[in-house]
Order: sequence, then structure tokens, then C-alpha cells
Amino acid sequence: MQEQEAHDALEQAQVLERKVRRHGVWMATYCVLYSAVSFVLVLTVGLFPGTPTFVMMAVFFVLVAALVVWASTRPVTPRHFVRLHTAMILSWTVCYTLGLLIGRLYFMENPTWWFLAAAATVLPGLIVALVSLRQSRSVL
Repeated sequence: MQEQEAHDALEQAQVLERKVRRHGVWMATYCVLYSAVSFVLVLTVGLFPGTPTFVMMAVFFVLVAALVVWASTRPVTPRHFVRLHTAMILSWTVCYTLGLLIGRLYFMENPTWWFLAAAATVLPGLIVALVSLRQSRSVL
């Protein structure tokens, strides 16, 4: 391989890497949308106790399923996707479970609690969104 060919190959690899990283930005969108749906879910369950939880969870699962279908159509999977997504879901599960459990036991009539619990469920998604954006834009 000549020096010019090596230079061209390196340049093509850099262009491809930038394209791939740009396509990886979808995960941040996914995480932000997931967080928004979660925020509404916790607020609804907490502030409107007459709303059956199973109905709200069904709506939540339908929206999450739509996000998963959308995510599966993306052309590129971000670096460490499985690790990031698993950490987000596990962290969200802890925040959601603690928020609802403590809220239903001690703060049923306190709107401030439900707002804070909803905000806590948003954090895992926003953190992963920021990490994903940082990774996808690190060479742009």
C-alpha cells in the first residue's frame, strides 16, 4: 500500500466514523422520551389515585413498546448500548418502585412528593442520554 492509498483509507475511515457516531444520537432521543413518559406515569398514578394503576401501566407499556420498535429500526447501535440501557432500566426500576412505595405509604396526599418522585424517575434516562450524546459527538 502506497502512502497516498493509506492516507485515503484513513480519511475514509474517519468520515465513516463521524457518520456512524451521528447516527448514534437516537439513543439520547429514546432516553428523553422514555423519561418523559415515566414522569407523566408517576405523576398520574400519584396525583390521581382513582386512576387504576394497571391502566396507566398498560398505557406506559404501549408507549415503551412503540419506542422499542422505533429504536430497533435505527441503523446504528451506540457503543455500550446494552450496558447503558440495562443501567438505565435498572436505575429507573429502583426509582420508580421506591417512589411509588414510599409515596403510597406515607405521602399519598402530598403533590410535592409525587413531583419529586416523578423527577427521580427521569434522572436515569437523562443521565444515559447525556452519556450517549457525549459518546456520539466525541469526534464530531
